Amino acid sequence: LLRNQVLAAQFLYALTHGYVLQEEVLRWEQDALHEGSDRPPITLYRVHLRACVALEVGSRDAYFVLTAALNKMTFVAGEEARLPMRCTRECYVTIFNLAANDRFSILFPNLYDSVCALRSLEEFVFPRAGLALVMRPFPTHQRDAEAFLVVATKQPLNADTRLGRRDDLPIGDVLRMLSDLPLSERAERLLVYEVRAK
Repeated sequence: LLRNQVLAAQFLYALTHGYVLQEEVLRWEQDALHEGSDRPPITLYRVHLRACVALEVGSRDAYFVLTAALNKMTFVAGEEARLPMRCTRECYVTIFNLAANDRFSILFPNLYDSVCALRSLEEFVFPRAGLALVMRPFPTHQRDAEAFLVVATKQPLNADTRLGRRDDLPIGDVLRMLSDLPLSERAERLLVYEVRAK
């Protein structure tokens, strides 16, 4: 699970039935699994925690489906990311970046590329032609695991207005805002990636 970010993200996304707003680690245990004397041990982690979870209310609109991808899963500092996406219904897209410091930033809409309604099945690529999303790890880090959270809504989300700012957003604030939206009014995709220093 930990070697493949995509699998880990899909596993976590499939298990959740709400948004974790706060957590407290109660106990952390580490063990090793020895598969054979000729192979290195696999580290196992057991974490016991207490969590505050905002449960989902209602049900999803089965005809409101968002597909999104990344041009790469692993980036070297200086490479550019591109996120193509489509939705089965007319929608408004908001793109968040969950950085290695566990804080969100709103990437889209932004000052250079404003809100627009996407038509059903219209492909949208972020960033648009002429703009670049250059990837870099945190200044003192050699490698970071991060994620883009792409959210499609039937009405404009106006996340910056709801949250009061665009950057350095606590995870709980963003997830609480999303949990306030009915499930039938949104579709989302979590795109996990790794970025490495040169």
